[in-house]
Parts: sequence; structure tokens; C-alpha cells
Amino acid sequence: MLRRRKRSSRSESGMTMIELMIAMTVLAIGLGGVMILISGAIASNNRNKMDTTATTLAEMVMERIAAAGPDANTTFTITDCTAPTPVALTVDPRGSTTGLGAAVDSQGNIDFSGTAPAGYSINYMSCGAGGTQSRYNIRWRVQTISGSGNVVYSKLVTVSARQVGAASTARERLKFFAIPATLRTVVTK
Repeated sequence: MLRRRKRSSRSESGMTMIELMIAMTVLAIGLGGVMILISGAIASNNRNKMDTTATTLAEMVMERIAAAGPDANTTFTITDCTAPTPVALTVDPRGSTTGLGAAVDSQGNIDFSGTAPAGYSINYMSCGAGGTQSRYNIRWRVQTISGSGNVVYSKLVTVSARQVGAASTARERLKFFAIPATLRTVVTK
């Protein structure tokens, strides 16, 4: 004797429209959160790249000044990536006991609020992948620490670099604000 099983209509029923809409809403909210995280990570990566470039540029200028020696009274050039032809930028490594170069704030950091001093500031254009370019302002201050007459035995060199923003509005400048990279070293004989 064969028994027929009575199929339950409930076990064969599919998802209702309401269940489907709830599942789609949960999925959309989750994907929206992931997209916000991805866009934040991209922006953070770009800011980190700009900070690294500013630090590298400040280090390059500082090393050039340090390599010239404490009693250097010469200038040297740094070539940037200005289209269509690179421009040689002059860097003056001379100093004095009161400090020559860019103005500093109360903590000894380079002050970018004023005008750039001639001979102690350069605008550098860096080349990126795909032809992108970024502008940086590099300023430095050289202060003689010890010396006798015209002979300098040691000097304090402070170099700072910051990206010159391409943001057009105050809100964009605030959103992408980056603290200047500041480096200090003592150059001795």
C-alpha cells in the first residue's frame, strides 16, 4: 500500500516580495558603507603620498645645504619637473648668527603665512605618474651656532616643505590641509 505524502505548501513557497525588499535594503546599506570606506582610503592614500613627497623634498634641500659644509657661501641648483622643460632652482645655504632665511614661529618651525624670502625659498614642481604634477613650496632658515670671524664651525638648518594646494574654495583647502614637513639638522666641520 502506497502512502501518499501530503506536500506542505509552506515548504515550497518562495520568498515574499517584502522579504526580498528587506534583503535588498540591507545589501544596499552594506555596499554604501563599503564605498564610503573605499573613498576614505583613497583620499588618505593621496594625502600620505603628498606628505611623503614634501618630506623627501625637504630632506633633499637639507642634504644639499649640509653637504656644502658649515662655512659654505655658494649657491647650488635643484632641477624640478616644470613642463615643457625643467627649471633650475637656486638654493642659498648661507647663514648668520641671527638666522637668515624664512621666518620661524615660537616653536622654531618655518612660518608659511608671510611672503617667501628671496634666496631661501623655492617653488618645486614634482612629476607624477600619468603626467600629474604637484607644486610644493620649500623654505629654509640657516643660523650660525658657532664660529670665529668669517669661519663657521656649525650651523642649524631648518627646512620645511608643503604642498601648494590646487583647491579653489576655502572648504576644499580645509578638507585637504596638510601640516608642512619640517626637518632640522646641525651641520658641523
